[in-house]
Amino acid sequence: MNPVESYKALVKNIDSLNFTDHAVPCDLLLSGDSAFPVLVNPKGQVLIAASQYGKGRIVVMAHEGYLTSPHFTQFIDNAIEWLKPSADSLVGIHKKFPTMAQSLSDKGHEVESNLDFNNRFGVYCTHAYEERQSSELITALKEGMGLLVGGQAWYWITKNKLKNVVLDYPGNKVTSVAGIHFLSNYGQKGIYNLTPEIPISSLMAEYKWDISEDIKQLLNGITELHLLESGSPSHLLVHGQRAFPLALDESHKTYLAAAYYGKGRVVVATHEDQISQPCQKQLINNLISWLDAGRKGKIGLHRELNGLQDCLEEGVTSQQSEFNQSFSVYCCTTYTDNDAQNILEFVANGGGLLIGGQAWYWASQNPGIDALTDYPGNKIINQFGISMLSDEVHPGNLKTVDIEDPSRSYHLRKALHQLKKLMDGNKEIPGPLSSWMMKLSEDCAALLAVKYQDKQAFYPFKDILISALLKHGLPNVSPSQTIKGGSKDSFLLRVAAGIYNTSPNFETTVEKLFPEMTSLPASPQQILEINCTNKGHPAWRSTGLYVPPGKTATVIFPTSAINVGLQVQIGSHSDNLTYLSELKRPPVVVQRYAVDKVTLPVSSIFGGLIYIIIPEERDLGNIQISIEDAVLAPYFKNGETSDSSWVETIRHFPSPWAELETKNIIFTFPSNLVRSLEKPSKILTVWDRMMEEILKLSALPPVFERQERIVVDTQLLEGWMHSGYPIMCHVKSVEALLNVEDITQDMWGAIHELGHNQQFMEWEFPPHTNEALCNLWAIYVYENVFEILREKAHSELQPKMREDRIIQYLEDGTSLDNWSGWVCLETYLQLQEGFGWDPYIKLFSDYKKLTDIRNENRFKMNLWAELFSQQVQKNLVPFFKTWGWPIEEELAERLSTLPEWDENPMKKYIL
Repeated sequence: MNPVESYKALVKNIDSLNFTDHAVPCDLLLSGDSAFPVLVNPKGQVLIAASQYGKGRIVVMAHEGYLTSPHFTQFIDNAIEWLKPSADSLVGIHKKFPTMAQSLSDKGHEVESNLDFNNRFGVYCTHAYEERQSSELITALKEGMGLLVGGQAWYWITKNKLKNVVLDYPGNKVTSVAGIHFLSNYGQKGIYNLTPEIPISSLMAEYKWDISEDIKQLLNGITELHLLESGSPSHLLVHGQRAFPLALDESHKTYLAAAYYGKGRVVVATHEDQISQPCQKQLINNLISWLDAGRKGKIGLHRELNGLQDCLEEGVTSQQSEFNQSFSVYCCTTYTDNDAQNILEFVANGGGLLIGGQAWYWASQNPGIDALTDYPGNKIINQFGISMLSDEVHPGNLKTVDIEDPSRSYHLRKALHQLKKLMDGNKEIPGPLSSWMMKLSEDCAALLAVKYQDKQAFYPFKDILISALLKHGLPNVSPSQTIKGGSKDSFLLRVAAGIYNTSPNFETTVEKLFPEMTSLPASPQQILEINCTNKGHPAWRSTGLYVPPGKTATVIFPTSAINVGLQVQIGSHSDNLTYLSELKRPPVVVQRYAVDKVTLPVSSIFGGLIYIIIPEERDLGNIQISIEDAVLAPYFKNGETSDSSWVETIRHFPSPWAELETKNIIFTFPSNLVRSLEKPSKILTVWDRMMEEILKLSALPPVFERQERIVVDTQLLEGWMHSGYPIMCHVKSVEALLNVEDITQDMWGAIHELGHNQQFMEWEFPPHTNEALCNLWAIYVYENVFEILREKAHSELQPKMREDRIIQYLEDGTSLDNWSGWVCLETYLQLQEGFGWDPYIKLFSDYKKLTDIRNENRFKMNLWAELFSQQVQKNLVPFFKTWGWPIEEELAERLSTLPEWDENPMKKYIL
């Protein structure tokens, strides 16, 4: 079912609908991807909705009186035509609506009036006040019948005050399986125009749902959560009106959540170990008990949850099996969607689902594919108002939700609803909400980036967010005009980064956001040869072209490049600054598009250089692409571009960003800072020498499989520079990076970060060596390229300072807690000064061949001590013990046959 086409069919030939008669409607609550509103009043209340369940379709009207009202004759006719499984279907009509039967008969429909539903009906029209045949109706709907239901729940609740309208109202026993629920509040009456597109309902229906008893049962007896001991998790987006979080970290990321769906219940965990390990036994049994809802039925266990059976309480009946509708609760992982439709129908009909897994590994293996919509588990749990995000997280302390303390909970829909009210009223954001703002902006940007418009669960968010951007505009931000993190302005900037050209009304949105945008001159079509072979980590291939803010360029690929993992990236500045307290630029300025079609339009609200991203382990050879409507950028490739071409033409190209490339490194600079450069080849040749020495010490071939990158930014996620791909540095570093006359000036930081990129976890002992061993590369380059001794390369390496650090470390008891930074580096410098650089080069080479190295510091430190001793054929155990290393006696015994290191520099301090 296509919701857009379905909506058009339902409102065909109708301009408005009149709800002013005596009938007082209620509000309808919608959930899942299938349900969509047909009529929404100015309060955002849904008065008519439609959906699909199984093969069947359903239309729900918020009062049974509308089924016979003359104001709704055309709509009823449209609805019957849309609901019919075939043109000659028999339309069954409840005897409560005799005039409806006559009207439809007069229009040529084959009609039968009956008190009860009959399997012969292709469409059945009824009211929502009894549940006598609910099971038969659900079965018929699943098999392809059309169902038209009218009713309201505001009167029912006056007679059933102790009941839950969503769970207990008779009509909801049927309509809820399709994601439509009658609520007990009054709907606003009036004459309402129908919109050309599917209308947008309120983010929050006027219904107070008490989940305190659910929380108590789910977390009963649990004072401490051990989810962090259960593998590397993903985290969840909780966005459905019937979904709620159970465990969050301090940044409001959710790791365990629950939901009601149809007549059933769901719990989602962010790693399968969270629901299958003995340390989670109490939690697991709480979850199972809540999901079982008192039925005491059989628990089905998927084979991937091997340990779960042993965690169940005595007396619980379980069976390891594939999915089966006979289970009371089914437990599985998020790694397959083979039974997605059956599982959704199982839960909708009242079953319980316990499902867990992480999405970050899948995302790493499927670059360019939106995990929010395409990750197998999300094809199931999205319907429940819970989605799994694709980034791997390392949570801090977890907290369980507290109904009495809103600051200990977070729900995207509720938070955005509150924020929208504040923004619409131009009010300040209060403290409790501001603590959610950074997480909220990330979540909203993720939803806005979903390109599939038939995802009804996400569509309302898109409309609301784009409307907010158009109403409030893009805030100005710069180093001289900063904005506060977690503010309304930072929210708008983060959300703007999620607008893709697949967003609804993209062109109109851009025109309104940039009413006075100055266009840069686009170049003629550029034909480029792109190296699409990549044996290492994902690599950016520069194009030398730029897309201005809000403009669209078109990249044309050969068919052989489609759906093989390639992406187009707009922008170079990959640091996400969302969680910083102050912003000097928009928090996210990079946009990526999966190459899934030959002609690919690409754009970014903030503009940027164009790159082709090649995923790891691809051997696609060179491919030819063409790019239209982009702007030429100053781009110099050492060995191919001449200095004269640069000076006369290239450096004047209009892009605000430029790139300088040589064999092993590429620099991305603001163009205005390199337009005065006369001889780029000179500086890049020096960088060639530096990179060759870095590779030599790393025991790597003379050319990187993927060139390093250094990108200049106005604001970084952390530090003055930081490592990664790309290495990021501040604008003030440009002069040092390009200074041919005195290249050593302030060069330590850049080589330090390049050293970080060479660090190998197998011989790193975090956190001690994190900021220490990277300096080996800086020392090596200074001494071998610039012929500058280490004591002059950095002030911390002067002999007196080194000696003072050693003495202080020994006086403090040689605790490894103090062995970090320059103190840690001293251990390795003493080895280098004793044996030269060759042992390091040989060891770094050997480590790349080793396998099964335990990621545990004690083991790795003993391994290093053993391998270095063997490399230099000296017993280095006394040396490492003096430094406080946890050398095991077995190793000491094994190395005792080697000659002692008589020149051990630590002897004099011990003596």
